[in-house]
Amino acid sequence: MKVLIIGPGGVGGYLAYKLKKCSNYVSVIGSRGSVKKLKIKDVDKTQEVEFDPLIEKYDVVFVTVKSYHLNEVIETIQKIFKKCNCSTCFKRNRAFRKI
Repeated sequence: MKVLIIGPGGVGGYLAYKLKKCSNYVSVIGSRGSVKKLKIKDVDKTQEVEFDPLIEKYDVVFVTVKSYHLNEVIETIQKIFKKCNCSTCFKRNRAFRKI
């Protein structure tokens, strides 16, 4: 499964770590762009995890940011959808405009 996680804080970072550990394709975006590595503290040990590069399509996108950052994230997602011309993204883009 191809997974994108936006916001690698406590929840997003741990979720990314567990999904990567289960052999999924996991990409992570933080406030400074794409995240290549994270140090994760799991129960009794600290591990460094490498994530996959960004691609164009994902099966699942998790947004794990604080509520006061949601507007910025929604604007970023809208820009991504506007670049795509497929009918699915076009319909989603119209739905975003109604919000």
